[in-house]
Amino acid sequence: MIFNPLLMRKNFDDWMLEATLNAVFENNRPMGNIAGHLVSDVLQAWLVGIGDELHSVIDRALIWLQKAIVEDEDFGTSRDFHRLTLHWSAALALWMRDGQLDVASWSKARKFCGLSMTDSDVYSKSQISRDGLDDFMALCILAGEYDLARAEFEKYYGAKQISLERVLRPREFAYVLCLRKTGSNNDRDMLMDAGRNLLKANLEEHWIGAGQYRRAATWLLIAHLEDCCNCLPRELICKAYDDMPNVVRPVFV
Repeated sequence: MIFNPLLMRKNFDDWMLEATLNAVFENNRPMGNIAGHLVSDVLQAWLVGIGDELHSVIDRALIWLQKAIVEDEDFGTSRDFHRLTLHWSAALALWMRDGQLDVASWSKARKFCGLSMTDSDVYSKSQISRDGLDDFMALCILAGEYDLARAEFEKYYGAKQISLERVLRPREFAYVLCLRKTGSNNDRDMLMDAGRNLLKANLEEHWIGAGQYRRAATWLLIAHLEDCCNCLPRELICKAYDDMPNVVRPVFV
């Protein structure tokens, strides 16, 4: 389904904003999981022109996430996958709050992503080298672990020369970016264009349109890695509209 910002804004106006602002801690619920959803809610709100009133939600989500991480909250069928979700949400929330990448948090998320890739309850054998590797390499990049990402890609696909003249898969774009970071002569402008093409192919339907806000934000960060420190997190998230060809940016954003 293509992302519909008008419908999402209506949902926020009708009930989502109030629910997000009024979320409270409850001892008998998996609050780390709930905090992860709050982080996604803030990302959604930013996409529809709501932001200033949500700073407290990010702070609250971070507190709940850190508590869940320390206590090793149990949720779902895979402990490592839930640990991945907690650390990924925390790393993203820290960037949303501070405007800087906390590489230690991204590295912890990458660690549990790697462990999840060996869990048959999370990925089938065929998914490991696709969905699992996409996430693993994304987290490596934001942790600055370029050599590790490169080695993981080559474990499945070997050393490759990848053309930037076609739309790349997430793992392919991450691999080319890692090659550049570790000494390749890939043209910066062509690489940025390849990142934009990746976003155009995925944001409006497969990521944002499918409710995968954490993944969308992560790849937006990666595609704009060269200048992510030159704009506010909310502004960077709203750059999504530049690369959703079938979605018109509303006047309220």
